[in-house]
Amino acid sequence: MSTSLQKIKVTTVMVAVALSVLTGCGVARPETSQPAQKAPAAAQQETTQDTGAAAEPVKPQAEPAQNTQPETTTEESQAQPEAARPTQPGLQANDEWIEAEEDIWLPVVDGLEQHLQLARQHFEANDVSGAAAEIRAAATFLADESGPVTDPASQEILQKAGTQLETLASKVADGKVTSIEGLNPIFREAFQTDVDQRISRLSAEERAILAGQPGQHFQQAVTALSQNEPQTAATELQKGIAFAKIEASPATGMAKDSLTTALADLEAMAGQLRNGETIDNQTLGRLLARTHHALASHHLARSTEAQANNNLKDVGYELKTAAIQLELALTQAGQGAEGHASGRLQALNSLADQLIEGNAPEMSQITQVIDSVEQELAKLDQLLTSQESEAAFGEALQPVDAWIAVDEDTWLPVVDRMTDQMQLAHQAFMDHDNKMAAKHIRQSAGFFREETANLSASAGKTAFEQTAVDLEKLADQVEQGQIKKISELNGILLQAYDTDVEFRLTPASSEVYSPLVEWPVSHLGQALAAFDKGETEQAAEQIFKAISFLRVEETRATGVVRQALTNSINDLEQVGRDLREGHPASREALDKAFVRAYQALGNHHYLRAEEAMTNEDLVSAGHELQATAKTLEPRLSEADRAFITDLHKLADDLMAGSPLTTADIAQAMKATGQQLEKLGQMTASESGRIKTSDEWVVADGDFFVPVINELGQHLKVARESFLAKDYPTTATEIRAAAQILQEEEVKPEAKSVVEAQSTAGQALLDLADKVEQGQEVSEVRQLDTVFAQAYEADTEQRIVHATTEEMSAFVDKVGEHFDQAINALQSQDNQRAAAEIRKASAFINLDAVRASEPAKTALQTAMADLNAVAVQLEDNQALTATELEMAFAQAHHALANYHQARAVEAQANNDPIELGYELKTTASHLQQALARAGRTLEEDRAQLITDLNTLADQLINVQKTQPGQIDQMFESLGQQLEQVGQELETTTHAPGN
Repeated sequence: MSTSLQKIKVTTVMVAVALSVLTGCGVARPETSQPAQKAPAAAQQETTQDTGAAAEPVKPQAEPAQNTQPETTTEESQAQPEAARPTQPGLQANDEWIEAEEDIWLPVVDGLEQHLQLARQHFEANDVSGAAAEIRAAATFLADESGPVTDPASQEILQKAGTQLETLASKVADGKVTSIEGLNPIFREAFQTDVDQRISRLSAEERAILAGQPGQHFQQAVTALSQNEPQTAATELQKGIAFAKIEASPATGMAKDSLTTALADLEAMAGQLRNGETIDNQTLGRLLARTHHALASHHLARSTEAQANNNLKDVGYELKTAAIQLELALTQAGQGAEGHASGRLQALNSLADQLIEGNAPEMSQITQVIDSVEQELAKLDQLLTSQESEAAFGEALQPVDAWIAVDEDTWLPVVDRMTDQMQLAHQAFMDHDNKMAAKHIRQSAGFFREETANLSASAGKTAFEQTAVDLEKLADQVEQGQIKKISELNGILLQAYDTDVEFRLTPASSEVYSPLVEWPVSHLGQALAAFDKGETEQAAEQIFKAISFLRVEETRATGVVRQALTNSINDLEQVGRDLREGHPASREALDKAFVRAYQALGNHHYLRAEEAMTNEDLVSAGHELQATAKTLEPRLSEADRAFITDLHKLADDLMAGSPLTTADIAQAMKATGQQLEKLGQMTASESGRIKTSDEWVVADGDFFVPVINELGQHLKVARESFLAKDYPTTATEIRAAAQILQEEEVKPEAKSVVEAQSTAGQALLDLADKVEQGQEVSEVRQLDTVFAQAYEADTEQRIVHATTEEMSAFVDKVGEHFDQAINALQSQDNQRAAAEIRKASAFINLDAVRASEPAKTALQTAMADLNAVAVQLEDNQALTATELEMAFAQAHHALANYHQARAVEAQANNDPIELGYELKTTASHLQQALARAGRTLEEDRAQLITDLNTLADQLINVQKTQPGQIDQMFESLGQQLEQVGQELETTTHAPGN
């Protein structure tokens, strides 16, 4: 503790030196020592020597003519005492206060508070005339100061506050206010109005005198607490908070939110100290560090605003104040201005001095220094978050040895004392021992009450306190036999667990959370082992246990990684339910779902490691890389074992603080990223529900159905068997197709799809019976009619709800058939050229059935144009390759527009993988549209396509993207698609039209 206090004392001296710069600019520097309390009247003028007059305050006398108050009339001077005038213009930091209430202190920083302070002193001395005079003078001060304020709304607020003071003065003079409590509310409101409408609008130079005040009082609070003087500490905290609230008034956005939260937490701590609760210096230091951090962020943000307005002097003052607050934050956090922080603070102070003195450095220098300070603030935020999360754990997390089964899908792991007591309560209730169950529930409630003090966030404290109340109520109900069902008990226990996760586990540091990172991987491995033994119930249970840990990781993740974890959890839940309900599941389906989970989890830990390194938190980076290695291990080949060994060693070295070169770390991070990308490619290659091939069901020579699944395969074999007069096989294959339709799972809300599939399936069964009995089926076109109905019903379900990842298998098919059509035309084989165009159109139709307007109409138009070309070719009309290519270009452009629209939907749905596949497909069709239209791929278009593919790969592999990168890409892509469309409009849409 002595070391911590020494650091704070040294920092205070350094802050005083920094404030001397402000003194040099004409602003008085506040003294660090506490001045004596000013007497009511003697503060403004000399007192008489007559000791007999000491019983009542000396009547305030008028100041010299330099005061800013208007002169009073003769009648006014006769009617009331003349008020004292402010001792100096501008803001002051004299450490004088108005104690509005026990826990509300108003600092005397300008003429308004001086008048209010004197009014209070007169009132306490029973001089109501003097009090009324000072209150009227305060009203006049507000009226005079509202003049420079140009905002009409602010002027009105200031005038209203002045009117309230005038009204109060009259009541005081008439003896209608009988206690000091009658003054406090109006005084507080007038003070806050002065702060919000006037002081907050002053320049940074004018406000600079107050810069060091919060830190001085916070330091005095730390000193008082170390000397076991909690009441003094509470008072000093309230004084520091009062000054900090003046700073918070002009704050905006995230800076205001952070500052408001930090000050609310400090106020709560001051209340605890006043109530005699025990607070240690370490906890106080963390909250003070968080407050100084918020103040530094606020002033840094204001410096950026001043820079944008080209007000370089204000930039200097804001940066100087930011430096003061940052140094105090570092000291209170136990770090001090050392290493990189020292260099950044020196650069910040040097730049601030230049700007205050009127020297104008390059804007790039200002931006560079501000960026470096933002990095230091981010690093400090990470440190404080780590300290807060570690403080939130009264005990370390432990490996899981028991579970609470809430229901078949929800398992809560026992990882600490709270969940241990919950599990014992659950078991006791199941054993009908209500008294024992109530005892363990109360112990869980005690855990929440104890841990409340370790939380820094106000929301967390409130939630923990409410959870303790809920659990104690539950204990009473259990003990009295009012809880009859285990589900009632589980509901409250689950809410308590979720609260613990949100406010204790989610913000936990990487080091604190490290004992739990291996468990989702472990349970998925156990699920596979159980499945291989045919123990599907056990496999399902292990999957849901893995999900319980993945849900916690989901709360700790952000952005695209969080969405990937959400998607993975959804996949695993479906697999788990299928296994539990006895639905057939393949090893391939489990593998695919598990690999997705490994990849999402691995990317999550990898990105947390990257973030920790950016913040120079190498210990946390080591823990996250260790977790990444554990996630990758189950899916790596023997050839990759050396990589895992190296990654574990790097993680160990980072955690141990061993010296490492930047190059070594960068190389290891690159190799890890490549392994995660390889894992992502594995999931893509395992997508097997929809497959593409060169097999077709051809009806009447001009209706082509691609064989993309088992249904198509059965229809193809049935048709070929019928043509070969193998009717038994035909009937068998038709029935197999009908079974697929009838067993295919559809969404519950898709009633029309269910009906269509049922109708088509029955039609196939009827057709099979007729074929087998040799009745009424003599031509293949009779099969084709029923097959087309079945194909359409299957498409409505299977294709419409297929993922973009699955549909990506068809991306190149349209272009391949267009190429074959050109080759056939050049070989003067018009019939084959027409057939290839119809095949391309069939693949476009797969997208058309999934599209919504206006993309659907555009695709249907493209298909109609292509079919028209096919008819012309079949009629042997003369068409050139250029005419075909222009029709093909139009089709590719329509496809590019469609996939771009789906990419926008994926972005809105926060689905990065879907977005990546859509962007990749868009790039492919845009490139082909340009090539077929004979357009040279200019540099900007070539770069756009390259950038599209790069971004798509990042998204598909759940890699981090730059802020605004996706929005910027959408803007560029939209412009190019529109431009290419206009270029194509200048040519004929389709030959012969």
